[in-house]
Amino acid sequence: MPAITNKKSWAEKAQIKLAKTMHSLFNGDSEKLAKVLTVLAILHIGMFLAVIVFALLQDDRVSKIRDCTFGVVGVMNGLLGMFGAKFSDRGVLMLYFVLLLWGLAVVVSNLATFFHEQTKQTDICNHALEAELSSTGQQSCSTKLLLVTAKLLVACISSVTQAFGCWLALRLSEKIQDELAEAMSEHDSQAQQTFATQQAPARRKNRMFGM
Repeated sequence: MPAITNKKSWAEKAQIKLAKTMHSLFNGDSEKLAKVLTVLAILHIGMFLAVIVFALLQDDRVSKIRDCTFGVVGVMNGLLGMFGAKFSDRGVLMLYFVLLLWGLAVVVSNLATFFHEQTKQTDICNHALEAELSSTGQQSCSTKLLLVTAKLLVACISSVTQAFGCWLALRLSEKIQDELAEAMSEHDSQAQQTFATQQAPARRKNRMFGM
């Protein structure tokens, strides 16, 4: 019993610590959010490079061109996300958000297609048609199955990370706007204090002369 209690206590402490870390990270200043978004954008670039590689390994020309185009746009969008996070550019961040939302819609719409392709390819391999496919000059059954499975896996991970990226881009943009508003408010307050300080001697002088 003590061992189980200790394990449970350690797990609860780890969960609480993780929750506090995530809360401070996602509710911190714009610099922390920018670092998270930069890491996420790099992850997106890696996944879209994988999409391009998978596209080049396909036989179908239409699918190859479509997936290559999607991958190139995704890589460019990842670079936009890194740029917007580094320089706190809200316009670039909103463009990054829009392209992420478009990519998310494309990936979600293709998930059913990828799953259907993966199921169909599994059935082909199970019916031992690999020899027939090889004789026609196409890729082997196992290679095609591996490729379709990899595409499905990348699409699933990409859908989650892009949804999180959309939220994070909006959150960072709002945080930058709030910090700019606070800075402007502080600047106006300091300007009013400076003006009042400069006008104080003149007011005292006017009182002395009864003006």
